[in-house]
Amino acid sequence: MYSIPDGLFPKEELAVERWTMLCSQASELCKERDIRPSDFYPNQHSRSLTERTVGIALSNYRQAIGGKGTSRHYEYVDDIITKYGFYHWIQFKTDEEKALHKWGKRLADGKRIASVFSVPFDAYYPNQRSLDPIEKEIGIALVNYRQALHDKGTHKVYPSVTSLLNETCPHWVRISLSEKKCLDQWRKRYETMKRLAEDGMIPVACFRPSRQSRDKKEREVAVALAAYLQRPIYDSVNALLSPFLEKLTKV
Repeated sequence: MYSIPDGLFPKEELAVERWTMLCSQASELCKERDIRPSDFYPNQHSRSLTERTVGIALSNYRQAIGGKGTSRHYEYVDDIITKYGFYHWIQFKTDEEKALHKWGKRLADGKRIASVFSVPFDAYYPNQRSLDPIEKEIGIALVNYRQALHDKGTHKVYPSVTSLLNETCPHWVRISLSEKKCLDQWRKRYETMKRLAEDGMIPVACFRPSRQSRDKKEREVAVALAAYLQRPIYDSVNALLSPFLEKLTKV
């Protein structure tokens, strides 16, 4: 717990008290979500009232650091934010630096999620309707950024962020709507194949769905797979199926 220094002016003392409370709440959110403070940046549009409150307060405080808005910048508040482990909240001088940091975190989360799903990263595209709140946030942010790249929506395009995405996950920004739809369908089918392989206690790469199976889902996957392999047109879907493409061509 941060102790409030003596001898502060009333407004500064109120700011210190408020930010002690806000940082404490942010720390609790990190514990609940099992993430490090250095990886957390509050979203002022979050459905969580607590996160939204912290995010709005931080947005106003960052404006104050830049000499804008109606809030005041206090060194003791900086100390509180830093001691709670949220030093990155105030280290960015520009919105572009903040955005680049957030996208770096999203990419790291995306790679982790792809690994959990046993999906090659170049075949992974974050689902904005995912039940996983982290994946859902990435998916929504990506939709907004893709719109901004086409001069739509209200979000800003930053050269450093665009460069990062193009270098690390170009399919996130270049994928067409038809390819994305196909990839979403095959990700679901891929999960079905994984489940069937696990039920049969065989490696996923060795699994070959049968059109004669008693399992309706397996028959559907087998038929769809045979049809797709006649004309495998999307790189992302091909990457998703790559662990067992050679075997599946015999389906």
